Amino acid sequence: MSLPPNHDDGAAPESPTPPTPPSPADDDAPQFQAPTTRTSVPEYTLPPAPVPDPEFTVPPPPPPGSPEAAAGAYATASPGAPQPSAPQPGAAPADQGYPSSPPLPPYAAAQPQGYPGAPSGGYPGAQADAGYPGAPYPGAPYGGAPYGGVPVAPPSAPGKGLAITALVLGILGFLGSLIPFGIFVAGLLLLAAIVIGIIVLVRRMPGRGLGIAGLALGVIGLIAGVVSTVATVSFLTTQMPTIIQDECENQGLSPEECEALMQGGGTDGDPSGAPADPGADAVPIAIGTPFEVPMVEGTAQVTVNSVTTSADALPGTDITPVNGEFLLIDMTWEVTSGSVEYVDGYDFVELLDSEGEWYFSEYDFEGYLASDALETGGTVAGLVAFDVDPATGPFVMEIYDGNYELAFRGDVPTS
Repeated sequence: MSLPPNHDDGAAPESPTPPTPPSPADDDAPQFQAPTTRTSVPEYTLPPAPVPDPEFTVPPPPPPGSPEAAAGAYATASPGAPQPSAPQPGAAPADQGYPSSPPLPPYAAAQPQGYPGAPSGGYPGAQADAGYPGAPYPGAPYGGAPYGGVPVAPPSAPGKGLAITALVLGILGFLGSLIPFGIFVAGLLLLAAIVIGIIVLVRRMPGRGLGIAGLALGVIGLIAGVVSTVATVSFLTTQMPTIIQDECENQGLSPEECEALMQGGGTDGDPSGAPADPGADAVPIAIGTPFEVPMVEGTAQVTVNSVTTSADALPGTDITPVNGEFLLIDMTWEVTSGSVEYVDGYDFVELLDSEGEWYFSEYDFEGYLASDALETGGTVAGLVAFDVDPATGPFVMEIYDGNYELAFRGDVPTS
């Protein structure tokens, strides 16, 4: 740019001519270079993680929109970082003229990287990280899950199984001991209840009350069982002869005959109290000749039609004799007065051999003597069959009424 010439003649100076800007096409004109210097930013060094204070309590964050929250937005700026200055009045805007470099971001706005445990904000308003006061310590055995992430239940106390077992065994044993001679079986249960109850008390296990109850029942049950057994034996030894004597009198037996029966004489298995001699008081029975038999509510007239023997199976069955042969007696019953509740060869007719062996009739074969209730004039005919040894004859037949009382005894005729 050239200065205007001086005029010594005093004429008015001419107005200065503005410089002509260089043409863009002019290669010799210097090109604009953007400044390359930048304001140096000191390298940020992360402060060490603060040592947690056991009594430190993180204050809650301020509510959004409050002045404290607005002030906290600028609290992260470092005091030493350059701050943008406000434009001065009359100064040209920054974007006029040559282009300038974009403004640098605030120093403190950069987020720290690679350190997960560093506070995310200024210390006064920072939130406590995991592991600091205010959060449960990870992996603690109480109040949280262990390291594996699965909650661990506290060890359970021992149950009351033994105590309940002692009580149940004591109850069962006590009830069994009340049965005559039941102590021989219930005694094992009672002893087990006593032993288990003592174990519960000595080891101070749960359910001591149940264990004490089982122990007490075991002791009481043993005592009750012994008393019950002694009382039963005493009754049998003192009262049974009296009962047999009364039964002998009801059957019309003499004292000598009853004494022989109690000492094992007479017939084996004779429920009627038959005398030692099977033929005593027996009347002869003639085939085809009726004889009267008093029953409970009436009188029956019985006729023996025939007496035969057979080694074959009973009619309609596969039952064969075991002792030698069947003694078959064909009989007819007729009610002459009153009524008879029923007639049955197995219940009413029994046989006695010369050796005192007792026989009951077979039943459920074709022609078996059996009938329902019979009124006066009613009749029934049938067979009674006895599996006997022929060498043990002669035989005596006994007939009983509906109350199983002896009503007739007679010698069986031979065919």
